[in-house]
Amino acid sequence: MTTKTNAIILLATLTTGAAIGMLLAPDSAEKTGRKLLKKTKAMHGRLQDMLDEGCDLIDTLKGDATELAGDARRTGKHAAGAVRDTVRNVTHSS
Repeated sequence: MTTKTNAIILLATLTTGAAIGMLLAPDSAEKTGRKLLKKTKAMHGRLQDMLDEGCDLIDTLKGDATELAGDARRTGKHAAGAVRDTVRNVTHSS
């Protein structure tokens, strides 16, 4: 499943849970609504923090991948040069 699908399933599950909770809550609907809003805001903050951390991690991984690709490119060029030199030396010594 994609991240978007997982997010939709999570939101649907949370919404369903909230609705059931309000129906079965021992407090008044108004008090339950306030509690739910408070918890929702707290969860939103935690999810935002997780998203920010994920974005930072992606940026770090992109930088690491770019650096590794550059290293691989340089190593490949060096190896190709070494092979060319070896071929030239073998050709000229024959």
